Amino acid sequence: MTSNTALTFGQIGVAPRSRHSARSHLAEIDFSNTAEQPDCIFYSRLPAEVRTIIFEYALVPDPDLKKPYAPNRVFYRPYLRHHPKTRVALLRTCKLVFRETRLMPVAQATHYFWLFGGPWRYMKNGVHGQGDWALWARSLSEPQRAAVQHVHIFAQQFALEGLGGATVPRSWGSIATRSLRLTFRHSDWWSWESPAESSDKMGICPWLRGRTSRQDMLAQPLVLSHEQIHEQMADGTWGYQVGLVRGLQRLEIEFETDVLKKEQLEKVLDRAQHWVFPLQGRDAVLMKHGDVVESYWDGMADLKDDNAYPLQRRQSMSSFTRATKEPQRTYYTAVMTWKVVSTTRQEYVAEVPRAYS
Repeated sequence: MTSNTALTFGQIGVAPRSRHSARSHLAEIDFSNTAEQPDCIFYSRLPAEVRTIIFEYALVPDPDLKKPYAPNRVFYRPYLRHHPKTRVALLRTCKLVFRETRLMPVAQATHYFWLFGGPWRYMKNGVHGQGDWALWARSLSEPQRAAVQHVHIFAQQFALEGLGGATVPRSWGSIATRSLRLTFRHSDWWSWESPAESSDKMGICPWLRGRTSRQDMLAQPLVLSHEQIHEQMADGTWGYQVGLVRGLQRLEIEFETDVLKKEQLEKVLDRAQHWVFPLQGRDAVLMKHGDVVESYWDGMADLKDDNAYPLQRRQSMSSFTRATKEPQRTYYTAVMTWKVVSTTRQEYVAEVPRAYS
């Protein structure tokens, strides 16, 4: 393995067979005969804390400049302009280094999943693995699964609401992470193609099944009682699925739309600030924390899906150089954060009414 060796963690489409073989190899490693490396400056002079910082820095994922995201693709983001990768040559220097760093790539990476509109041509399984985080979880060893810290899901609304047919994502219970981020891009909303003045306006609600319109959203109670939270966020809703994620401590939802529809999204935000997500099997919930973080960015107006199949990949690259000449639009983005709160904490009791108190 050369210094250019790289692994992409947590991205649907990575060939599972190579991952399974890597997991089996990890299980067979015996660290009892590890040499202590007294002549190495990392172990003879540097404190362990400093050494860890250096190793973590070396294993932070980098943008792969050979795999750019075309600006006119739906998966292009201001913070995601290239396919990420992690260089893991450090892990092969010696067994002692491997013992200390073997979980760092998994822990430091953001594990991306695109339910639709992903960079399929950079993924070995293409579109066929979309949303299969159970396959991803099985490809990791138990220590690796426990080390995952960040998962980021790009979810079209119709898939999240259970209308995707065979593409409906599997149970989120196979995901274990401390931090989860959901992103609704401009083109992920049901009404994204409707003009701003149309009656077809955006709406979403974590306890409603099926297509949710603005009228459906506004017809719901602004605040649910403690009992209603658990009754409404039932199996089959995407709010329930969020609560299945094991070890979850923080949820971020990134809402995005055309700036011309900012007023529509603000209606969603007014509702979302009252959402409470019950965590399954825990006497805890996720409650909104902090302020909404707003931003704007200029990008292509006509966003395209990536071609998922090998014969089309060469053709899709030809559009990269044309992207900067296409019409542009301004996107408005708002990020909200939820953090874990015990149902016995005063901040929960004060905010969430009890129906039978």
